[in-house]
Amino acid sequence: MLRDGAEALEHLVRETLALMNKGATLDDVLRSVKVPAEVLAKAYLLPKYDDPEFLVRSIYHFYAGWFDGNPVHLKPAPATDLALELAGLVGGARKLAERAAALSEAGQSRLAVQLVEFASAAAPDDPGIQVARAAVLRTCIDCESSLMGKAFLAVYEREAEQRAKR
Repeated sequence: MLRDGAEALEHLVRETLALMNKGATLDDVLRSVKVPAEVLAKAYLLPKYDDPEFLVRSIYHFYAGWFDGNPVHLKPAPATDLALELAGLVGGARKLAERAAALSEAGQSRLAVQLVEFASAAAPDDPGIQVARAAVLRTCIDCESSLMGKAFLAVYEREAEQRAKR
């Protein structure tokens, strides 16, 4: 069991470094590096607590440092400024929240949570947006396989529920 676990970790390191050496960005690496299905078929290697994607991200940052190869992340605009700009472009923060809810219902939880977080940043005191945010986060929690992912998402779901009550 220990050997299988070590081989899975070595696979993640090897594949991550191979892509990094080819100039891949963090996004490219995250989309490409996966634990082989035959490894994950072993019950004792199912990613219950952690997620291989979290490990790949850590491996990338261990070897590359903080910069992920995306020029947007070199000196990003403040998140609130970006959220306000996006909300303005689409007709308001509520539009972002509505789109996030639709994406969440369609099973696109990653994109949904990103949009609902923009909506929340653009209008943090809007109870309707916080209700939508909590619902999107709940869907993400239900879809998340790792305990760490569920725990982090639950913190923000509770926050949204509290903000909605203000």
